[in-house]
Amino acid sequence: MPQHSSLPLQIAIYFNQIFAIVYLVVALGFQIYKGYRLPYPSSVLGLEIFGLFALTGLELARLSFGSRGNKTEEPIPLMVFLGMTPVAMCGFLFYFLWQAYVLIFDVALNSVMLAFLAVEFFVGIWEASILNQQYR
Repeated sequence: MPQHSSLPLQIAIYFNQIFAIVYLVVALGFQIYKGYRLPYPSSVLGLEIFGLFALTGLELARLSFGSRGNKTEEPIPLMVFLGMTPVAMCGFLFYFLWQAYVLIFDVALNSVMLAFLAVEFFVGIWEASILNQQYR
């Protein structure tokens, strides 16, 4: 039986798992910096920090489903991975465009995450189509 798991998808997932943790630490540092340096409403700052933790949790869960679906060649976890991608994309777009203060570093950091999401989404669709043909 031929192997249908995708090495490019697994590589993207692996590096995104590492970058997701780096993203949380760096973005949290910048949120704290902005809280001290800029006139931030305290309720907004708290919600944005909570959102960072929630978004990172969502991203790590999404990557776990993607890795599991790719390694086991099962379409269900891969479909969950693909279904969670637009939700994560909306979260990163919020921090890219609509948070209270968007610094140039926020744009760069979130651009990298959005690029990871786009690559994983399109390679994931390709992998899901291959697995779908296998299970017909």
